[in-house]
Amino acid sequence: ELIHPQDRDNVESALRSFIQDSGKTINMEYRVIRSDGTERVVFQRADALKGPKGWVDVVYGTIQDITEIKRAEEDKIKLENQLNHSNKMRAIGTLAGGIAHDFNNILTAILGHTQLVRLDVNDPEAAEKGLDHIEKAAERAARLVKQILTFSRQSENTNQPMKPFLIVQEATNLLRSSIPANIEITQKIRSKASILADPTK
Repeated sequence: ELIHPQDRDNVESALRSFIQDSGKTINMEYRVIRSDGTERVVFQRADALKGPKGWVDVVYGTIQDITEIKRAEEDKIKLENQLNHSNKMRAIGTLAGGIAHDFNNILTAILGHTQLVRLDVNDPEAAEKGLDHIEKAAERAARLVKQILTFSRQSENTNQPMKPFLIVQEATNLLRSSIPANIEITQKIRSKASILADPTK
């Protein structure tokens, strides 16, 4: 009854298996509820001794309160996430100048083609081409915003299936915005395989 209700089935199952196969050593974590109502995390290690008839006569071991250790691990993960987020924000700051320049180019294209469309209002074919250019520039701006938001959002470490080459391409597009135009970036991507990783990292 001291075991947390959500952990009881797992603990009972592990103990039953342990007693039936007494050659094993049990190592498990679970939560307990103390008499004052507080919840603690414990680590149990146990071995079994068989009697003359081959039955388990004695179970001996230790139960250690590891609540503070678990909290310290959780705090460490939180601090690492905060540090990662801080580093991402610093990187966004570094990219900001180049991104602003990139956006300015996009807006110039949109405004310029808008004026041309007004001049070509009596020439549907020319106006259509101008509208196509406006649409492409707007889509490029939307992609840039999406990349920035994806990169800057604070998220937990979540591994998921992803294709690294897509991340490399997105990162390259962001880099192009922040380096001088006379520096050329050449991509040599040889694999389009999937891996299990955190795409934001």
